[in-house]
Amino acid sequence: RMQHKTVPGSTGLELNMLGNMDIVREINQRIFMKTDNGYVYLGDSAEIDSSWDTGIFKTKNNFSFPKINGHNISLNLVYSGDGYSIYSVPLKIDGEQKNLRIAAVKKSNGNISYKKIGLYNPLGTNKKASRHITPVRIYNLLTPLYRDYSAGELVEGASFKPWPFGMHISDKALDNGSYKTDYRIEYIYDNDLATNAADFEYNENRISYK
Repeated sequence: RMQHKTVPGSTGLELNMLGNMDIVREINQRIFMKTDNGYVYLGDSAEIDSSWDTGIFKTKNNFSFPKINGHNISLNLVYSGDGYSIYSVPLKIDGEQKNLRIAAVKKSNGNISYKKIGLYNPLGTNKKASRHITPVRIYNLLTPLYRDYSAGELVEGASFKPWPFGMHISDKALDNGSYKTDYRIEYIYDNDLATNAADFEYNENRISYK
């Protein structure tokens, strides 16, 4: 049986695991931002210090996330390949719910370049994504959607238009404010769990855990 606990580490939240690590498929550190609607999911930290032999996973404190034209979005990993990842970003386009697919490509210098693929309809009753892709237009009204930390429901962010220069996606530092973080542990048996969350403040590129 696996045992796990989170403890304060030298760089932030640290996950310690004891047991057969062969049954663990993946471990990610999740970041939640405090808003007027409570804490909402931004995405997973891009990198963590992982020691699978010892079962110790540490925060790297590199909390930067891609934004669209300076606006926060919620990143949901769809596929991870060699040197690139595909993400789905829930949002509304002119009031209609869609998913924006973006590709994150790692360059030779280590930087990440983001490319928009297009808009998909949300998963249907058969849990399959639509194959029909539409582009984002500069006159569309975009409303980011975020998954609520407590209830798991989608809540809306501030709306904006990509006018007049189009949509630009780039990594930006976290906004100053309050956050939660935890670790999501995924097992090979297709079950997963989330650890207890830790609270931290982010202010001018400095992270302070509570």
